[in-house]
Amino acid sequence: MILWSPAVNDTCIIGFGSPADLHKLHAEFAAHSTLYSDYSVFKSTDLGNYQLIPAFPGARAASVLPPEISLLLKHPKKDVPYIGAYPLVQ
Repeated sequence: MILWSPAVNDTCIIGFGSPADLHKLHAEFAAHSTLYSDYSVFKSTDLGNYQLIPAFPGARAASVLPPEISLLLKHPKKDVPYIGAYPLVQ
C-alpha cells in the first residue's frame, strides 16, 4: 500500500501494508490516518472525478492544513478542510 524511501536496505525502499505500519517505524507520520478497505470512495475514477462520495465514512474526517503547509502552498489562512484533491462539499 505504501512505498517509503529512503530505507536502509538494498533497494532503499520499504513497503508498508497500512498507515499503522508506517507509524510504527516513523511515529511522526500517519498518527491520525485511517485505513478504509473495500470502499468505493470516489465519484468516478473512470471519468477522473476524484471527489469523495458523501456517504463515504471518512468524508467528514478532513482537517485544516498546518499553518506551515498552508504557507508553502500559498493557501488562505482560513482554509476549507479537505481530504485529497478536492475541498469538502458542504
